[in-house]
Amino acid sequence: MPFCPNEEINSTVYIVNRMDGYWTADNMSLACNNGYRHGGGALNRTCEANGTWSSPLPICTRRFNFSFRVTLLFAILMRQSLTN
Repeated sequence: MPFCPNEEINSTVYIVNRMDGYWTADNMSLACNNGYRHGGGALNRTCEANGTWSSPLPICTRRFNFSFRVTLLFAILMRQSLTN
């Protein structure tokens, strides 16, 4: 039975069902870390009979921080109104 390699996981993704190793037909479930959203790729992968994963690692991108941007915009507008 082939064994799929554990791959280097970047800091935006974590493995939900981490195991010491994955054999043929084992599934790996992944998720995006807090502050990141799923931007593409599969969140579930299967260890194939040839020892490779069924899909590449997912892409997780930083979430848009709406409250920070509103606060920044407000601060800029306030500064402009004080200088006028």
